[in-house]
Amino acid sequence: MVYSFLVQTVTPGPCRLLYSTFFGCEDDNVASNDSLRSKRKRQLSEVAQQVHAEFTFRSSTTGTKYHVDGLSEEQLAAKEMGTFSLPRGCPFKESKVVLWLTQAKCGYVFIMDPDENRMLAESVLSQLVKQIDTNVRKQDEAPSKVLLKVDRMGAIVHLFLPNGQLQFMNHRVIEQYQKELDILLAGK
Repeated sequence: MVYSFLVQTVTPGPCRLLYSTFFGCEDDNVASNDSLRSKRKRQLSEVAQQVHAEFTFRSSTTGTKYHVDGLSEEQLAAKEMGTFSLPRGCPFKESKVVLWLTQAKCGYVFIMDPDENRMLAESVLSQLVKQIDTNVRKQDEAPSKVLLKVDRMGAIVHLFLPNGQLQFMNHRVIEQYQKELDILLAGK
């Protein structure tokens, strides 16, 4: 199961968390809703910082330069994917695996259970990124555009990742989901 999905910036400078959603409940013994929210925000910030650091390291070792003001056509189309493990207690109670994909100044992240099918997760994450780029933001737009269309993000994530469950999707299922998404987004 995917525990959480988040979208963040990967541009040089500070890392910003643009969108996040949780699917599982790891802590039942939290005193209040506000403390649960602040704890989750802290956990996601830690994960986002690690993804940002790994992306920065990879781009520095490959010699790729990313500028805040603009990207070339090949940088807009380039995708990088990576994965790393989070040990138990750092920052979550149980160990987790982080799968991330970057494209056009944004990082898209799954935080999932260690026994989850990673090939399926890569496929679903790639499909989510494709749908987000098509329906929420164009690749040359600023990553902050995601903040303006949270309802669209929620509809896409709900359709392609229902309750955090990864689904096998062939081209017919994807076409059906795209039709449903068009109907959902027509009213927004």
